[in-house]
Amino acid sequence: MLINKALVILWFFCILFTILCSLNFAQEPYVYESAGRRDPFMPLLTPDGRLLQIETRAPSGELRLEGIIFDKGGASLAIINGAVVAEGEPIDDIKVIKIMENKIIFEKDGKAFEQEVNRGGEK
Repeated sequence: MLINKALVILWFFCILFTILCSLNFAQEPYVYESAGRRDPFMPLLTPDGRLLQIETRAPSGELRLEGIIFDKGGASLAIINGAVVAEGEPIDDIKVIKIMENKIIFEKDGKAFEQEVNRGGEK
């Protein structure tokens, strides 16, 4: 009988300890701030297997150079407006002419212009 009471008391304190610990360590749910980018946790396929089309274009035809994957052998790529492009490929009405280590040369309406990578903090 004494053992049963001790087990009930032990069980009660274990339950109480578990409840108090869960209340003590409760956190606010995390909310992803996309800042205009695609949510990486959002599925890319519909339940029936179709690929979702996600708009990642910069507003009003603006080029947003997000990064360069430079290869000295000539297989360089650039990430522009969320899309990966190679030399010679078009982005709307603008053509990628040359991808260099820190800038890209574009052509629009027969005129060349370049854009450097924004290194975010460098002067």
